[in-house]
Amino acid sequence: MITWHVPKELLDAKFVVDLTSILDPSEYAWFVVYGFRTREEQAALYAIWLKWLEDNPQADPASGPRAAPPGSSAHEGAGIPGTGEAADLQVLVDGKVNWQYKGPVWRWLVDTVKAHPRLHSLDAIGDTDHVEAVNWRVMAQAAKGGTS
Repeated sequence: MITWHVPKELLDAKFVVDLTSILDPSEYAWFVVYGFRTREEQAALYAIWLKWLEDNPQADPASGPRAAPPGSSAHEGAGIPGTGEAADLQVLVDGKVNWQYKGPVWRWLVDTVKAHPRLHSLDAIGDTDHVEAVNWRVMAQAAKGGTS
C-alpha cells in the first residue's frame, strides 16, 4: 500500500506509475514523504547535511541527513515541476515508523527496486529510503530541451 504525502503531479508521471506499481501491492504501509524539490530546497538540505558532517566528524555518514549538492539530485529532475525523478519513503510496521534498514521490510524494498527495470536504490551508499529513476539525468536533460 502506498500513501502520498507529496503532490504526485510534481513528479514525472512515469516515475509515479513505476513506484506505485511496486508499492501499492506490497503488504507494507509505505509513505512517500519527499518528492520533487526546487534547487533552493535542495541547497538548504545540502547545507544541513554539510553542517551535520562538520558537527559529527566521527559519525557514520550514512546515519545522517544525506543530501546531494544542488543540481545533482533526482528529486530536482529538470528543475521544473512535473520532472522530479526521486522519492524518499517511510514504512509503518505494527503502527510504528520502521528505520531498520537491514530488516526484512527494507530488504524487500531494496530487492524489489533492484528487480524493476526503471528504478534504482541508493541502498549501497546508505540512502535506503531513497528510490529514483534509473535514467533520471537523461530524462532531466530531455525535459530541459537538450540532449545528454
